[in-house]
Amino acid sequence: MSLTRPKKDILEIDKPILTKPRSRLRSWLLTWEIYPILLVTGFLCLYRINTTEFNTDQALIFSMARDAIRYGLLPMTSNASSISVSHPPATIYFYMIPASLSTNPMWGAVMVGIFTVAAALLTYLFTRRYYGRLAGIVAGLLYASAASTLYYGRLIWQPTLLPLFVTLFMFALFWGVVERRKGWLAPSVILLGLLYQMHESSALLVVPLLIAVVLAAKTIRWRDVVLSALFLFIIYAPYLFWEIQTSFADVHALLSPAKVHLSNNHAIFSIQAISFYRLFLSPYGQQPALPSSVINKVIPWISRLRTIMFLLVLCGAATALLLLLQPQAGIRSVEDKQPSRRGAIRTWWADFRPTPAVGGLLLLLIWQIVPLIVLSRPSIILQAHYLIFLMPGPYILVGLF
Repeated sequence: MSLTRPKKDILEIDKPILTKPRSRLRSWLLTWEIYPILLVTGFLCLYRINTTEFNTDQALIFSMARDAIRYGLLPMTSNASSISVSHPPATIYFYMIPASLSTNPMWGAVMVGIFTVAAALLTYLFTRRYYGRLAGIVAGLLYASAASTLYYGRLIWQPTLLPLFVTLFMFALFWGVVERRKGWLAPSVILLGLLYQMHESSALLVVPLLIAVVLAAKTIRWRDVVLSALFLFIIYAPYLFWEIQTSFADVHALLSPAKVHLSNNHAIFSIQAISFYRLFLSPYGQQPALPSSVINKVIPWISRLRTIMFLLVLCGAATALLLLLQPQAGIRSVEDKQPSRRGAIRTWWADFRPTPAVGGLLLLLIWQIVPLIVLSRPSIILQAHYLIFLMPGPYILVGLF
């Protein structure tokens, strides 16, 4: 099986040949599958958006954005988390856009819906670019119609902005690892900094970033490192000033559960993270408490889809793993039938690094598997929204399968 992109499935904009803007626009307009993805996601996220959930967190986030506009303030933090730690302020900056247009918080939900539509479109573009047109259609439509997309894709909150920026983050990593282009490090570091500000669980994405640095080390320039540090300091300057004024109280509060976890030699293994992961793949999400809900009437008919979707994701991960291990078949030569263990590892690594597409598969698997492993021994009580940064990864794996 070839790991290269099918030439027939590459959009005109992906070709290195410079095309006219008119022909580029025409290639977009003739890509018919984009329209169902946009229509499905737009309808599910924007229809009757005035009925979306609006609780304390939503009111506080939008009011902070509105007060910043009204009084000319520069937010240093967002609202407080469930462990009494103040979130960094990046989310408030985004919600200041709709807050500058209207005092009605519904427009904040509209912004989240638009971001979700963009995330579905980027899911299609990302999967199509690296794994073919059919895989892109499957991934895009599955993510567009998922119950978790419908619930979180119209809710004013920090984690609900994650999928769009996670997809951009993976685009940046693949830009360096798969396409071996220069200039990918600074955008990926900036995006990771924004993702952490939207929710602290996104810090686990530093693992695929480090792997990308190893695989694409030759594409990194010193100015990329300097720009990464500079822009990271700029987006964290207000929050850093706040931490200095509070003697880094939030940092100590974040590190204390980790210290307790490390000092506890009998940490309990938990499958709660996997349960939440499966919940995201459920065709109906959490079962409604209202007995008259229409979803309760169709659950007996669609309940099996919950297991089927999880099996499809496992098949996608297995497909990625098989393609990942495929280059090992031609490593050993006839003259070297029994190499040493160190020599075999060195030979495998020498064969692995020049294969860009295999590096992309490795990033996909690390993105989905490592966080679930780390969260299997949690130091705090897990919540479902802690795993939003894994979206839309499962649907990309299904498309790959």
